[in-house]
Amino acid sequence: MQVSQTIRVLESKKLLSRTRSCTDTRAKQVEVTRAGLKSLRNAMPIAIEIQRKLFGERGQPGGVLLKTLLQVHRNMPEEAERPRLVL
Repeated sequence: MQVSQTIRVLESKKLLSRTRSCTDTRAKQVEVTRAGLKSLRNAMPIAIEIQRKLFGERGQPGGVLLKTLLQVHRNMPEEAERPRLVL
């Protein structure tokens, strides 16, 4: 259901299009539109930069953001409900 809702939102923003399948009338074929492709091309460098900040240049833990989050987590007061962080 979540996937269907997400696809509907992306379709309403003209980032995806859905058409009926030629072979199965119950199925829809989902395609990325030109606007969707342009949006994806704009988003990819941002996503890559976030990944680098989280995991460092080689995809290993050590990016600035991850180090900061771990430091904040370690410095939380003991009396605070501390979520478990698994790496």
